[in-house]
Amino acid sequence: MSERRIRLAIDSDLGAITRIYNEAVEERGSTAEVIERTLEDRREWAKQFGGRYPLYVGVDHMGQVACYGCLFKYSPKHGYDHATEN
Repeated sequence: MSERRIRLAIDSDLGAITRIYNEAVEERGSTAEVIERTLEDRREWAKQFGGRYPLYVGVDHMGQVACYGCLFKYSPKHGYDHATEN
């Protein structure tokens, strides 16, 4: 049986996250981006995650990152303190 799991992302996952994101930029247009991101771009982006706003990765049976997901703060307004965006 193939074991797949979801875990919190770590710094060494950012290369795979960058690759996955750039594939979406190039092939799908679902990102609404036209410029691919660099690993350094993703490192800066990843700094916003932690605590209530985690960055997760899904790993396949070989331990390779296959996907990622994250929660963002929905709004800086205090009325939305308990809301997140994914």
